[in-house]
This record gives sequence, structure tokens and C-alpha cells, in this order.
Amino acid sequence: MNTNTHATPIRVETAVKQRYTAAAKAPEAAICCPVEYDRRYPSTFVLDKNRVIRYAKISHSHDDRTKAIEILQAVQSAKK
Repeated sequence: MNTNTHATPIRVETAVKQRYTAAAKAPEAAICCPVEYDRRYPSTFVLDKNRVIRYAKISHSHDDRTKAIEILQAVQSAKK
């Protein structure tokens, strides 16, 4: 049991971006982050041709889904 009270909190969105970026470049056995969060909510990622995440949105509710126009704009930006 970890009793370290001075641990740095994990930023969920940063952790997810890092794991998915790494997994896009090489397979990972377990892509899921080691944090507590509700996985039922959708996430959207746009990667550039070098497999670097250029856009990420981790929704916190079903009403917060990424809109198509946001994805299209992210794709256009990633092409630059």
C-alpha cells in the first residue's frame, strides 16, 4: 500500500495523451492510464503524420462530445 502523502497528482488528460502518443508509435500491452476515471465517456484524438497527438478532447459527460467541426479543424491544423 502506498502511503506517500507527498505524491504528485496525475493529470488525467496529460497521462492519456502521453500513453496514446506512445501507443501510436509502438504497441503497448495496456493502453489504459493507471488512474481512476469513468471510461464510458468518449475521447477524441487527432494525430499528425508523425503520430504526435495534435488535438485531444477527453469528454467528461456524454453531452460534451467533440463536434464534427472541431475534428475537421484539428485535422486541418495537424496537416500544417
